[in-house]
Amino acid sequence: MSTKIKVLAVDDEKFNLMLISGCLPKNDYEVTGFTNPVEALQTFKKEFFDVILLDIMMPGIDGFELRKLLRKISKYKPIIFLTAMVDDSKSTLLNEVSWDPYTYYMKKSFTQKALKQKIDHVHGIYLSQKQLSSNYNRMEAELTLAGGVQQLLLPSWCVANEHALTSSLYLPKSQVSGDIYAFFQLDEGKYLLFIGDIAGHGISAALYMMAVQSFIKKTTYDKNFAPHVFLNELNEFFCNELGGSSYMTCSVAIIDFVTNHIHMQSAGHPGLFICSSESGVIINSDNYKKGGIPAGWFANTQYNPEDNIELDFPDDALIIGVTDGLFDICNENEASLAPSMLSEIIGSLSGSSDAVTFPHRLVNAITQMGYDHLTDDICIVALEKKICDPTLLELLIPPSLPEVSKAAVTFSQQNNNPKTAVKIELLIHEYLNNVIIHGLDNKNSKQRIFLSQKKDEDKIVIRVVDRGRNWNYNPDTEAKTDTDNDGQLYDAAASSGRGLKIIRDITSSIASSSYCGMNESIFTIENKE
Repeated sequence: MSTKIKVLAVDDEKFNLMLISGCLPKNDYEVTGFTNPVEALQTFKKEFFDVILLDIMMPGIDGFELRKLLRKISKYKPIIFLTAMVDDSKSTLLNEVSWDPYTYYMKKSFTQKALKQKIDHVHGIYLSQKQLSSNYNRMEAELTLAGGVQQLLLPSWCVANEHALTSSLYLPKSQVSGDIYAFFQLDEGKYLLFIGDIAGHGISAALYMMAVQSFIKKTTYDKNFAPHVFLNELNEFFCNELGGSSYMTCSVAIIDFVTNHIHMQSAGHPGLFICSSESGVIINSDNYKKGGIPAGWFANTQYNPEDNIELDFPDDALIIGVTDGLFDICNENEASLAPSMLSEIIGSLSGSSDAVTFPHRLVNAITQMGYDHLTDDICIVALEKKICDPTLLELLIPPSLPEVSKAAVTFSQQNNNPKTAVKIELLIHEYLNNVIIHGLDNKNSKQRIFLSQKKDEDKIVIRVVDRGRNWNYNPDTEAKTDTDNDGQLYDAAASSGRGLKIIRDITSSIASSSYCGMNESIFTIENKE
């Protein structure tokens, strides 16, 4: 590979081109000269050059105009103007040259040494910037990959079992995050909920986060451990196994959905909010504000049983865990949301939302109020007890067409009315197939779709929650025939990712909402003989 610096020189005087070539030794430089700017431009499109030398005063296309054309091809290639022009008192020449950060200039009365030094200097800067850009792009790609791996290590955004339903929203400030949460079954009806924030940001915080995840999995073998025992072991893990080089705030809770009892303690972290869905108020009042020293700060820290908080919760309770990034989110005036206001929002929203949509609805409400400047990672987790309801069927399915077919059959078989059963099956197929094919960019196994079917005497209500592209259903514009605008409306509806044309025909009403990357769609089907 040649190490010569390839120079493109453009000057309307052949003598100047000869002078440039004579100053630059052929062993180190390869000079291609043009008196015609258009020919130079065409050659630059086809061949590679390291440095460009331009005269300013040329007939037809001057040096400044030629630079504009060259910049359309290469934004960063170094250009050196060689000129005999004398600048005026307003620095017109200097200003014209310097608006482009990759342009330089020198007088035509140069020496061989000065010209070589100038070319070598700007070429060196160009190579350094190119290397920095390459390193930056590679680092960004690695961070993106790390963020994707980190997301795979977290629970799915929605998890359901026989005892509980939980959902979460994970919003890293950058590609990777130090926020962490975990939800593990310890015993029949008994679960560990862990949510925390590791100090710092970026790759180091993400690596610590993965180490803590490994610790949690090894620790949860003990079905009878208490929050303070867990925190003491976590503190020892940070100080000994991780060398005391970092720390984290966290909240740990043992939740028993059989006895409706919660046992929790926080280490420098916001505690859990226990809300009543029926009354829309926070049950544990100030308890969520309590918290001790972050894990990993001091090796001799002891978390004591008397600092544990125990309370009973009703069947309709909504249990909310957040990281402190939610308290740091700011508006355009850099004012953060007051904790009292956040508590009021959480309490009131719990009266109109279930665990499935709560995290996304909470962030959506906060951003609607103008608090949309993320200054830290945010993680929100919501849990609720599964209550036996013979009229309600809930499913979580991965984004695959075979799973849609299974769900459609399962839902339709719950109805004895053959006409209604066919409509249900058709609705599930048409809507979810379009969501998966057109509406989901990410179809990994974590990207679950939540479905529910509620049976009343004269109607069936189907609810679908997905995290695909936003669907803004407008009945005023959608409820038109497929012949409107020469069929264009039908085509748009059929390929919108939601299969609207058929769905409109088999439902009596459609309602849709979007919250911070989540879509909630509710369909009503008449259930009459």
